[in-house]
Amino acid sequence: MSARLCKPGLTVAAFALCTFAASANPRVVVADSPTSEGACPFFTNAAAKAGFDVSVRNAKAEEWEKEDSYKDVDVIVFTGGFNDAHFPSDRARLMLTRFAAGGKGVLVSGFRCGPVRNRSRRIFPQIAYAYGFHPLTPWVSPVGDSPLAKAFDGETLALAEFDCFGLRMGPDGKPFVKCGDEMVGAFGEIGLGRAVVLGTFINTHGMPRRPDLIESIYVEILRYLSSGKVADAAERDRVVAEEEEKFVRREAIYKYTNDERSTIDTQGIIPEMRDGALVPIESRQFLLEHYARTLADKTLAAECRSLALKAKGAVASIRKLGDSRDVQVKKAVEKMSAVDIAAAFSGNGIIDVRQYGKNLESIAGRCPLKPMDELAAKCRAKAKEERKERVAAEHAEDIKSLSAQVSRLLSADSDVRLDAATELGRIGEATPEAVAALVKALDDADSKVRVQAAVSLCWMQAKGAVDALIGKLSGSDERLRRRAAQALGQIGDERAIPALMPLLASRDRWLRENAILSLCY
Repeated sequence: MSARLCKPGLTVAAFALCTFAASANPRVVVADSPTSEGACPFFTNAAAKAGFDVSVRNAKAEEWEKEDSYKDVDVIVFTGGFNDAHFPSDRARLMLTRFAAGGKGVLVSGFRCGPVRNRSRRIFPQIAYAYGFHPLTPWVSPVGDSPLAKAFDGETLALAEFDCFGLRMGPDGKPFVKCGDEMVGAFGEIGLGRAVVLGTFINTHGMPRRPDLIESIYVEILRYLSSGKVADAAERDRVVAEEEEKFVRREAIYKYTNDERSTIDTQGIIPEMRDGALVPIESRQFLLEHYARTLADKTLAAECRSLALKAKGAVASIRKLGDSRDVQVKKAVEKMSAVDIAAAFSGNGIIDVRQYGKNLESIAGRCPLKPMDELAAKCRAKAKEERKERVAAEHAEDIKSLSAQVSRLLSADSDVRLDAATELGRIGEATPEAVAALVKALDDADSKVRVQAAVSLCWMQAKGAVDALIGKLSGSDERLRRRAAQALGQIGDERAIPALMPLLASRDRWLRENAILSLCY
């Protein structure tokens, strides 16, 4: 965060003169691309019919860094589009905070409500902000008994055809709309003014259901946003300066303690340093715990448990230290003015980061990585050896069951025959007995069994089944023909080439593709 943002009284008087004149018809600026289709016409028409004075402006960040952009404006609506991917700038966020704090209103929606998809920054985190990348269905329903919630008339509906985003609620936000269990709409006061954060988009393409209700919801939001508190110039300046200081404090705390990640969010100084010390130890802890659970060698498993426990203790200490520094930063910032914070960023910082780094190194030094790596290498070799022995023992048991599986292929139950054909393919031993049984199963009464027989002959690369599979290339069973072509390629016998060549002209796309792949093999 630059010192420039931390200076209090950023031309408060000039800003107030630009933005706080009374207006009979609230003046609404829709911050969207002037050529945008869908969002602007529907929203602007609804607002105009309700008596609002509406205009559309570009939503580029630089537009909202200028004081003149807020002149003769009561409500700003960000429709949530792509027209400026890295939005808004630090300066623009500060200006928007000051605008709202002076008694005005701001709606942020869609991609503008937080760091999702197109790297929008949190504009009003004290109210709410979007998080993560998991979009939700556009169908939403009201929550609570606020006028905004009541505007939905108890309906579940889609405000737009696009998905929406869940919100993390801020300390000053109240929810009014949800999607399932996720809150997707919140409102709250910022100084004398108001803000609404909406995880849905303001767009009505392809949404014929209840456009009248959607209109009334938008109008109710605008009424809420245009009904901020009225105060004299001195009180207004005091509140704006107070909200500016809160903004600077939030930014400082965010810079040091943020532990969320997104397309734009980076870890704060404290969590980043914490993870730098923690991840090398914790990753090895998890690996050793895995070997402790899975190794048959009890001695090695016990060593893994012991060293993993030591690593776990170091990880806990590192986390505890990081948490304590988070608290230290928050307590320090709450006592500082914007000027103090700016001075701290220009000087040695809010806390002694170097000492924090030394403390982390000290804790990590109690749990050196080399012994864990050496033990993990031993375990890796032992696990490979044990796996080889286990697979050999399992295969020996499988070989013993071959005759039983062949007998099961004669069962009257098609599910049993299907399972037997699958097992013979899994075992993969192309014994004369197994191959003969599967070749016979190519004529089974059940199509699933026939197809699985071809697949199993493919798995075991049974050269003794080539002639039988060639015979199935011209049969009436479409799926069997495809699998037979596939199997001949996997088996790799040149006798199949003359039979596969004519299939390149087949009308069956999948048969053609399997023939091409098989000839490549």
